[in-house]
Amino acid sequence: LKICVFDNGSGMSEEQVRSWNEFDNSIQKDRGLFNTVSRLNNLYKGNYKFNIKSEIGSFTEIMVEIPYDRI
Repeated sequence: LKICVFDNGSGMSEEQVRSWNEFDNSIQKDRGLFNTVSRLNNLYKGNYKFNIKSEIGSFTEIMVEIPYDRI
């Protein structure tokens, strides 16, 4: 199952994107996104894909892919 969310808002810096894609636990200030990634880790034990693409002042795109048999 693939889920993609696209936002044409303010975007994220390269550092923020890298931190989220590597799931750096020090970036807990965005509770909603942090909780989402934490739950993916707990539910799918690394058997999922999570990726952010973003440009400051342009967009943010978040893609989550989980195995269909684990839903």
